[in-house]
Amino acid sequence: MASVPGIPGSFVQILKDIYFETMFNAHLVLHQKRFEAALAAGRVPDHLVLSIFYHDSNGRATLKEDGFMIDWATRAGKLVFAAAEELQEYNMVTHSILTIFWASQGQWRRAVLHKLAAFAQIHVIGLHPKCSSQEQQWQAELRRRRFWACYCMDCHSSLDLHLTHSLSDPSSVPLPWPESNFNAEKMPSSNVMLHYDPSQPCGIYAAAMQALNLWYFSSEDVIVINGLTTVSLNARVTSLSAVRPCPSNTDRMTNATLYEIDGQLSRWWTVNPYNLTRNSIAAWPDHELSKVLMINFVYHQSFVAIHATRVPLFCGIRLGSDDVTSSSARLVSAQVALNHATSICDLAWLIMSSKKKMIRSLPNMVAYALYCGCIIQLPFLHCTDAGVQADAHARVEATLGLLEELGAFWRGPTIMSELIEDTEEVHLYRQAGASGKRRVHKQRTETSL
Repeated sequence: MASVPGIPGSFVQILKDIYFETMFNAHLVLHQKRFEAALAAGRVPDHLVLSIFYHDSNGRATLKEDGFMIDWATRAGKLVFAAAEELQEYNMVTHSILTIFWASQGQWRRAVLHKLAAFAQIHVIGLHPKCSSQEQQWQAELRRRRFWACYCMDCHSSLDLHLTHSLSDPSSVPLPWPESNFNAEKMPSSNVMLHYDPSQPCGIYAAAMQALNLWYFSSEDVIVINGLTTVSLNARVTSLSAVRPCPSNTDRMTNATLYEIDGQLSRWWTVNPYNLTRNSIAAWPDHELSKVLMINFVYHQSFVAIHATRVPLFCGIRLGSDDVTSSSARLVSAQVALNHATSICDLAWLIMSSKKKMIRSLPNMVAYALYCGCIIQLPFLHCTDAGVQADAHARVEATLGLLEELGAFWRGPTIMSELIEDTEEVHLYRQAGASGKRRVHKQRTETSL
């Protein structure tokens, strides 16, 4: 193994393996065997080497405590910006990795800076090189996978910059090959696009991009504030944890739009091979399970997001005099939102009860799904039916527990937990005589002791 500046030689192999085992998009932006060969030959830029080695052998980010993580990431950032004019694809990989890293540390501005740099690199390099040989086809696939890695960041961003759409229409770009084809460097018989054809084999990354694409457009139409046509993730999160007047009908998603998105999600799910159940979760190997879980979480959170905005109890709005949504439509939306929120919480319980070792592999975007699931369950903590109340409490406990575990690796889950606490305070305030009750987080802490 070639020497790596700033990292003891004995750590290199360990940290490299952990990166490929735990990072959601590792195999999307790098081919492991080729990367290992290039690393051994000293052909990998120092900035990329420094950017990927920040988890220790226990999967906890304890290297941060000794200052290594921040130091290596800072050095990687300086080196990759110094090499900006070289226009190497490795630059885009480093920027995408550092985007995720700085977001995990809660340093949002640095994360956005690297995100913009990643998009700028792929924009200048281009997306569709000419392919006249098998090797060139594989190189084109690798470049497209890196485009989809950027798309993944764009879909779950707190800024609606539409960056991937400025590069290319995602519906015109072939989705990532199945992993068996990519690892073997062999082109599949046909390409899969965003509009899924059940007759074509769909790789796990391709299904993940389809899920994120549906989320991207469903969340874009969820709710509109102050006449804007798009709302950022931060605005969506804030809107669900605040009490505010209901927007006018011209500023809200129409019933027709809601049911159109609902139908698209349902049709896609019927042909999706990655549907998890209590019995099937054990069948998935750990290196694939984090991606399968992400697909399932995104699917359920999309339903919660579009339907919860029809229900004042779930989204904190007060219906205006111009609201024309029928009570029966709100009742249906309430049931749909609750069903999918329950599915999210049940997945959290399955992870906490039998798959805790793979929590470190879950991407940061899972936190928003957990937030959606938990926020819908909160009103039922005060249900007069003891059975309903107990079920809701168990689901909230499991979901908050998973958010707390994820908080060891990402800043986002901690913020989501705080928002859930604040929302529970709103529900307590609304309850007569609720002043003597404790917050959910405090109940969970005391129970865990």
